[in-house]
Amino acid sequence: MTNENPSCAADPVQAQLDRQLFHLKTLYDVSHELLGITDVSMILKNFLLMTMGNFGTAQGFIMAENTPTGEISHFESFGFEDKELSLIRSIGKEVLSNKPSGQFLNRLDLPALPVLLAFSIDEGASGVMAWGRKS
Repeated sequence: MTNENPSCAADPVQAQLDRQLFHLKTLYDVSHELLGITDVSMILKNFLLMTMGNFGTAQGFIMAENTPTGEISHFESFGFEDKELSLIRSIGKEVLSNKPSGQFLNRLDLPALPVLLAFSIDEGASGVMAWGRKS
């Protein structure tokens, strides 16, 4: 006869279900908020938070650039310390300068940001989005 408590075996399962429920609720809340927002910065920040919740990460950033000028038009981040932001911006600019639109880039040399996605918004704008490791 074992002294194991059956509820102990269920604790990891319950924790995983609770985490997934939290992510789904976050996704719903952010999606609902996006319907009434017209400010580009707020849309990008909410989209970033929505995807972070979907992937279960605690860090991420999204950056958009004016393609003809190369000027960064928007930058939103979450989960980084202030001292890390200049490095994060330079990583985003580096990815945008290579123009690998529609590609997931594995940056194993960047442990804080192992996955980056470069994308094209339209002929005048492109962007990059990155997520940290799963929390």
